[in-house]
Amino acid sequence: MLETIYYLSQIGSVVLILASIGFLIFQVRDGNKQLRSQGYYIMVDMSLRPMDMLAYISDLADVVARAHEDPFILSDDEWLRLQRLFFMEFNAWEYCYYQHADKALHKELWVGADAYYREILVPLAGYHRFWSEYAEAFDDPFRSYVQEQFDARINLDPAETAS
Repeated sequence: MLETIYYLSQIGSVVLILASIGFLIFQVRDGNKQLRSQGYYIMVDMSLRPMDMLAYISDLADVVARAHEDPFILSDDEWLRLQRLFFMEFNAWEYCYYQHADKALHKELWVGADAYYREILVPLAGYHRFWSEYAEAFDDPFRSYVQEQFDARINLDPAETAS
């Protein structure tokens, strides 16, 4: 009789251990979902902050428009302001890039964000000047990835794409 109780208690212990492991797996999956959600929020916040600045600071939007026509006509003060803005945009792209590489960002979000940066920012002259001056502020593999995007734009003035 004692032997039966002993074996039943062992079986009960195994069942409780398995239930604990199952609960831990559930917690880890839920934690991963929360981390992805937080990563998404950070990505959106980083990406929208420069856009908000352009929407609410009209003279900055004017400077950006002139920079994309010819970034070398700006005053030193105007260019300094844009460097800060563009740095924020490239930081957001870099964040998305590494979140995607770590599989912490859904593929669909990466595809949309990357397309924005590649197709909207890369062709504009102001970003070419910025990248030629600031590429070294970013490390590989992101720096090489972005450089490939700029190099793919063959219809640009070589002086603008030199880095």
